Amino acid sequence: MTHYIVDLTRAREGIERQILENFLKSTNRNESNTVEVVVLETQRGRVVVDDPAVEFISLPVDISEGKAAATVAETITYAATTKEPVVVTSFRPSARQQVENLSVNPSSNISYWPLARFVGGASQGNEYARWPESFMPRQDIVDHVVSALANFDSPVRRSDIRSILQGYDDRFRSRQGTESSKAGFISRVVEPAIEDGLVVQQGKAGDPNPFISLTLKGQEHAQQIAPISRFQMRSTSPEPARSKLHRHEIYSRRSDEFITALRKSGFGPFQQIRLDVYEKIENLAGQKRTVPKLIRDAINEVRKDREYSESEGRELATPGDHELQVPEKPIPWAKVRTFFISLINRCPVLLSGGEPVSHSWAEAEIKVDGLVDDWKIRLDGELICFLLENGIEISLADVADLSGAIYNSRKDEYFDRILSVVQLLLREGIVEESSGGVLRLCRNVVV
Repeated sequence: MTHYIVDLTRAREGIERQILENFLKSTNRNESNTVEVVVLETQRGRVVVDDPAVEFISLPVDISEGKAAATVAETITYAATTKEPVVVTSFRPSARQQVENLSVNPSSNISYWPLARFVGGASQGNEYARWPESFMPRQDIVDHVVSALANFDSPVRRSDIRSILQGYDDRFRSRQGTESSKAGFISRVVEPAIEDGLVVQQGKAGDPNPFISLTLKGQEHAQQIAPISRFQMRSTSPEPARSKLHRHEIYSRRSDEFITALRKSGFGPFQQIRLDVYEKIENLAGQKRTVPKLIRDAINEVRKDREYSESEGRELATPGDHELQVPEKPIPWAKVRTFFISLINRCPVLLSGGEPVSHSWAEAEIKVDGLVDDWKIRLDGELICFLLENGIEISLADVADLSGAIYNSRKDEYFDRILSVVQLLLREGIVEESSGGVLRLCRNVVV
């Protein structure tokens, strides 16, 4: 017999009963089937059905969204421990993600049905199942979310999407009486991209604020749309003065600008693995490998380390503010190699017999036996030079944002590292400091 779980907690007031009736009519059940229906206490009086198989789980009216999601998750988890088939239907992306995670186990027999398919005939449909086109066209919201996530090499908390997007378009700010002030708004912002298979939620089942990241399909979609720009997006009020923005908004905006400039040109920064590859290059440099093999082997060792850690269920330690329990999205390893070839060719830090060598046809067989002094700092300096080459102004006020963009952290360790990078560039005359602490590139643009 099949165990059904119907989660109505996110259905719009007044249409819950019709949705449940549509569901019951569509299933080929018998008396031995169990149908657990999760509702809020305020919904219970409206959801009256004459079906002995239906059992209600009523949640307090004042329950938080997080606890409601956790209760649904616990109900699913318990049902999945039985040997009988389980079908879950809900408006919650977290419920769908939980079912997908559980279904990976070959011994599981659980499946997910979108509850939206049972909305037919229920007024105008469920407010969570239908994106309000009057607020913004659905495709636009999908593109905005994908563009925002494309700026990050690591997953971000779902709640951070609002602070990222509102820095570009003030419709995302929470204002009383508007769509953006309604409960669950950010979940609804993300849902269309999840439904399209462009974004995935990661983390523990029932987490009210899970990490989200782009799927491979989402990464491909990001390449097809223009990078998000606050000057391209619609604003319903004048751009607020920078000095009046919240500190987090300023950081997000500037860091996003730096990351977008690097990523759209295929120039890193791969914050979560770049420093690991540095360490592998340092370990292998004395083993007399050619430049192509050194780069390839260093990246492959990092990849193997990460795959082993994942297979062992270990947390992957990455630099930055997100180093604790951060799920990773797939790393485009071919792009990582291309990035490192470009980076090392821009700044030849590999030595053979005391002479710099690069990744080229002519030097493909020359073996590396050393590294220049401060080579890691020099390579990071190329990221800053690349930004300057592309017309991005950088001043002393941007150190924290540069640290966030290049190292994924604004902790003191990485803040100081940015200072060391710039000081080296200044000492060697690669950049100079103009009035107001603004950096100016002194060398010719590297092509």
